[in-house]
Amino acid sequence: MVIERHRRDVRTRARPMRHINCHYQGQVRGHDQSRVALSACNGLVGVLRTNRTEYWIEPAKNLPQGPNGEHPHVVFKRADVKETPSKKNIRSANKKKKRKRKKRHLSNCGTREPRRLTETQLEWQHQGKVISNACFSTTTLPLLVRGICTQKRTRLSVLVQGGRKTRNPHPELTASLHLATGAREEIERNVIKTSGKSRRTRRSISKPRHVEALVVADHSMVQFHQDVDLQQYLLMIMNMVSSLYKDPTIGNSIQVTVVKIIILEEEDSHADFNVTHMASNTLENFCRWQRNLNPKPDEDPHHHDVAILVTRKNICSNYGCATLGVANVGGMCRPDKSCSVNEDNGITLAHTISHELGHNFGMYHDTAKTGCDHRIGPILHIMTPSFEADTMQVSWSNCSRRDITHFLDQGLGQCLEDAPSQEEYEYPELPPGAMYNADLQCRLQFNSTDEDMTVCSKLDEICTQLWCLVGEVCTTMLRPAAPGTNCGRRMWCQNQKCVEVEELPAPVDGGWGDWSPWSECSRSCGVGIAKQTRECDHPSPAHGGMFCIGERARYKTCHVKACPMGTPSFRAEQCSSHDNDTIKGEKYSWLPYFDKNEPCELYCSNTEDTMIVPFGDTAADGTFCNLGTNDMCIGGICRTVGCDWVVDSNATEDRCGVCGGVGDTCFVKKGEIVKKINTTDGLHNVLLIPAGARNVLIEEISPSKNYIGVGRSTSNDCYLNCNHFIQLPGEYEVANSLCLYERDNDQERLKIPGPIMEDVHIFIVIKKKNNHVGIRFEYTLPSHNNKNQSTYYWKLTDWSVCSATCGGGKQFRESICYHLGKGVAKEELCLRHAFGKRHEPIIRDCNDDPCPFNWWVGPWQLCPMTCRKVVGPVPIRRRSILCVDSNSNARPDTHCSNKPRPHDNEPCGADLPLCQESHRITSQETERPDTIVPVDDSNLFDLPSPSTPADYEVNNSI
Repeated sequence: MVIERHRRDVRTRARPMRHINCHYQGQVRGHDQSRVALSACNGLVGVLRTNRTEYWIEPAKNLPQGPNGEHPHVVFKRADVKETPSKKNIRSANKKKKRKRKKRHLSNCGTREPRRLTETQLEWQHQGKVISNACFSTTTLPLLVRGICTQKRTRLSVLVQGGRKTRNPHPELTASLHLATGAREEIERNVIKTSGKSRRTRRSISKPRHVEALVVADHSMVQFHQDVDLQQYLLMIMNMVSSLYKDPTIGNSIQVTVVKIIILEEEDSHADFNVTHMASNTLENFCRWQRNLNPKPDEDPHHHDVAILVTRKNICSNYGCATLGVANVGGMCRPDKSCSVNEDNGITLAHTISHELGHNFGMYHDTAKTGCDHRIGPILHIMTPSFEADTMQVSWSNCSRRDITHFLDQGLGQCLEDAPSQEEYEYPELPPGAMYNADLQCRLQFNSTDEDMTVCSKLDEICTQLWCLVGEVCTTMLRPAAPGTNCGRRMWCQNQKCVEVEELPAPVDGGWGDWSPWSECSRSCGVGIAKQTRECDHPSPAHGGMFCIGERARYKTCHVKACPMGTPSFRAEQCSSHDNDTIKGEKYSWLPYFDKNEPCELYCSNTEDTMIVPFGDTAADGTFCNLGTNDMCIGGICRTVGCDWVVDSNATEDRCGVCGGVGDTCFVKKGEIVKKINTTDGLHNVLLIPAGARNVLIEEISPSKNYIGVGRSTSNDCYLNCNHFIQLPGEYEVANSLCLYERDNDQERLKIPGPIMEDVHIFIVIKKKNNHVGIRFEYTLPSHNNKNQSTYYWKLTDWSVCSATCGGGKQFRESICYHLGKGVAKEELCLRHAFGKRHEPIIRDCNDDPCPFNWWVGPWQLCPMTCRKVVGPVPIRRRSILCVDSNSNARPDTHCSNKPRPHDNEPCGADLPLCQESHRITSQETERPDTIVPVDDSNLFDLPSPSTPADYEVNNSI
């Protein structure tokens, strides 16, 4: 990490001292129950507590420093601190008024500053603004008319504070969204869409994600924090942000790391960047500026994934100046959108940054519409639209967990998969309240540099509400003091309670629980998807421990029964389920609309083809997403499904429809039809496609005003574009096969994977007199001499059981001989008759998540005595007990603390014979008494057995 300070003509860069941490914790020598917490960042500040008294030390004010920068300090007992008479008189005189004010604080915080009078709630609201959208104005209904606009759209999310009710600037948008039964939420959100041209890894696997952050503090921050180490303040805030993203409720392994801090020491440090009071303008300006500043190679140590601007300016939206933050929804890993603007308001700045960073991750506000309440009991959700100021216990909702998981599973967070190239900066271990006392927290909250602003409530009250002396009035923002704030003798605030100071608990890394049973098939007929999941709850990560790494969900295809002839496609069924929805007072019938750039979004068009509406977030699991293949939507992501119907399989059909074939069981027929038709509008047959055809491709040679139609050869029934009705591009059924109808700049294309079950006519719908017709066609038909040859083929088996349950194993798939309609056959039959070559065995890694630690139990040693005495010590035998990982490497016992430790000793000798005082050994030896001496077992040591873990070392030196 580096810290840069920018002026108009000067740039300086420095690194924080890595090996000299200025925050210390410990004990007083000889006092086991003592606690010491000192900060030596800028002089000594801290507390020394023993069981008898408590000493405080801090730099003396208004005294000159020594020649070498030494600070005069004051050391005092906490018990000797008295309240000043002036403050005491103020409290006494205003005692009754204060009680009345406390009752009024739900609607009035008591401060004279008008903006603060309504700070009982911090409303984080969308303002309905769409940036750079050439297709829709802010008042456009969320209905896409024919010729859907594919321009990328960016949602601007604004974080607002204040108790005022906020107007919805676009009531038409909200009303129409309600009419469209909430599915139209997708349009409201306007998530950044990707073109889908780049191939991304898309699987539900928990991976470590590293958010490399640039933090920029503008000139207003420098002015306000002039008496505070701004660098330490920013790192303290980012430490809290990092902690929130380690909370297990987020359901992912997210590590937030600061790679660079830029401090703008002058208002005009950069000519091309200026922070104004307008939030949206500042965000646009900041995003552009930080992108130009960011080194392009991701391997560069100063490259950042997200940029965070922090300011003390009162930023405003178009509808008020109660804004706390603004960010682009779904902007993470997009260089020009991965940024946010945040207003500094004290310790809760960490919540603002976490909230805006959540928007960058594609999260939305927690509302009834999204299916998650803004709070559960005393726990407030971070993505709440209304941040209640008296709440400091926060967590992520199930909706936030779902949104960020979906964002990452789609491959939209690829820039986060590389760890920081430099050694990570270690955040201070002290909680924020131990670094910034209650008086300083008051000044931060009330935007004041007045040193007379101090705490005016009892210490044991500040953990629930921090009361500050503003002028001559005792005022609260209804917020508790930060964790770690001193609240009494050897006491500090934790979770809004005043508790004894003790060492923070050690981090507990999460472990995967058992896999759930397979779910029901997603379809009642045809091929669907079944799912297994597991949770990171064995144990759940705690106290900043790592979230589980590995596969969180796995899928397999399932087949309940064949669908009856003429059954609509699964996508069509999902659209028709909305036929009873009311939009603008009317009901419509809906047909599927397929967008190849977003194949797993459920778009539907009405039968009149006047509008296209997104219904729901994604298409259901088991919806085909890549025509001509078995690829399916799984969890909103288009996943590869091989011709063997195995998820993520590479098995493919040849052009003849044979899984793993080489294309020698069929022949290709292709050509062009070009003719000039001197006629008025009408239908003109141009081609007959016979039954059994596969991989049918019909396309116009050049753009035209005509349309391609498809009809039955045996009747006047029509599949596509006839009866004076032109349909929208999308997914249709043709002769019991799916057909993808595409139109791109007046050039049309039909794709039918097949095989089609009957002959069909291809015709042209003429829309202009004296028109030239030109189409190109191609399809395959079965060969006539392949009846016997196609009865045997090689088929890949399902994946074998993983060779290890954790810690990394292998799975295999191999070829077996299969007889069509009869099952497994002898291998030599496929060697003689099967099409194509035998598949090579396929191997893949599995269960690569770390194994839980376990106790290793060694064998019992021999009893240290060969006989037992009637009276005397009971002999004890021992065995080795070690905590080991999955590779049998010894680890500290604390790693296995979640499991009971087996006992390592037990009495022995119950079956031994009684000891005799003497005996004769041989006739050649002299007769003498032989005394049996008990062995002192405390001098015994364990010797490693052959099965002892390799890393276990025994020190047997005496």
